Amino acid sequence: MRPAPVAITLAVLASVAPAHADRDVLADQEQQQIALFAKVAPAVIFIGDERSLGTGFFVAESGLALTAAHVVDGRRDVNVVLHGGKRTRARVIASHPDVDLALLQVTIDRAPRWLPLATSVDLRVGQWVGAVGHGLGGVWAFTVGMVSNLYEAKHGAEIVQTQIPLNPGNSGGPIFDRTGRAVAVVSKGATTGNSINIGVHVADAFIVFDELLPMCQCLAIDAPSGTAVFLDDELAGKGPRVLVKPTAGAHTVSAVIGGKHVERTLRFPAAHRIVLGR
Repeated sequence: MRPAPVAITLAVLASVAPAHADRDVLADQEQQQIALFAKVAPAVIFIGDERSLGTGFFVAESGLALTAAHVVDGRRDVNVVLHGGKRTRARVIASHPDVDLALLQVTIDRAPRWLPLATSVDLRVGQWVGAVGHGLGGVWAFTVGMVSNLYEAKHGAEIVQTQIPLNPGNSGGPIFDRTGRAVAVVSKGATTGNSINIGVHVADAFIVFDELLPMCQCLAIDAPSGTAVFLDDELAGKGPRVLVKPTAGAHTVSAVIGGKHVERTLRFPAAHRIVLGR
């Protein structure tokens, strides 16, 4: 006896039904966020004393850490607490108030975890981002949101505006993408709105801190401020520092400085920095 048409139809529908029909999407998201926090939190440090409260994060195994310049506030060293509770000190290697970034050397044999810096990430409005920091919500608090705007500040730094709920103690902490790469450093938030918080793009850290260039995976071209810099005869940007990520191999870098054409050749990535005139 031939099966009824209805039975055939139901069998066909069952065979093409999506395999993920019973998948718990929210549970998957929860697990991803739990794993991401476990990955990021050990890299985040507490910076504070009786004068201020702030956040920072390791960017290298050696104990190098980034924070906001207004967190260190002109000091030469600061108190630090690691995620596991260990207390130590950190020396302020350099601070740039104009871009609100500071580089620290934490007194530690080896950083427990460090965050890669997203040197070539193409941030977009609407992109998911998260933050781990300290403040009124408690220490090592995990908050999430999205990129709500991207723009350039007066001093040239690239600003990442988010609607992540942040508190003043989050300043200096990482804003990271879904892979755990730091894309920005929490800076001073707006005081006239709700959930309007900004960070400085981590690419600016490579511009102001020479110590970070070896981990940039890019070519830094230094030239007098405002000077147009060309890579293989194509405009790459303007000095004082241009960051590019060329293909591996030989390249030509050039600029017109003081009325003279200056040209250099190099091989990338064997060379990761070149200076055109000073």
